[in-house]
Amino acid sequence: MSELPRLRGDVERFSWPARGDVPAKHFVRDPLTLLVFECGEAGAFLCDRLDGRTPLDDIFTLYEEKFGAPLSPDDFDLFIRQLADNGLLADVDPQKRRRTFAEILDPEVFLPLARLRFMKGDRLLAFLA
Repeated sequence: MSELPRLRGDVERFSWPARGDVPAKHFVRDPLTLLVFECGEAGAFLCDRLDGRTPLDDIFTLYEEKFGAPLSPDDFDLFIRQLADNGLLADVDPQKRRRTFAEILDPEVFLPLARLRFMKGDRLLAFLA
């Protein structure tokens, strides 16, 4: 990899806090496609360091300090490849992905809704009250 990997500037990262026995969950959201990817604590940690300036050696060292185990270069490359394939990295074209079954049969897209307007909503509610 000649350039340091960098997340797109518009990619959103957010977390859900831990509740009881359920651990915290970490996500990355692409505002262009509205897809959300769960990346786990390690993935969120790596995403925070993918700024295009942090050297890879520093990323590996910080990872080992935080998690107590080394990050293998193969695992890091796989993570970067997944981000790139989904179009989350800057200056990298996303690969064309196949739509999921749920996206194909999305009722809002698949079944056009017939909308009948009897009255304006506030007039109808006033009539029913």
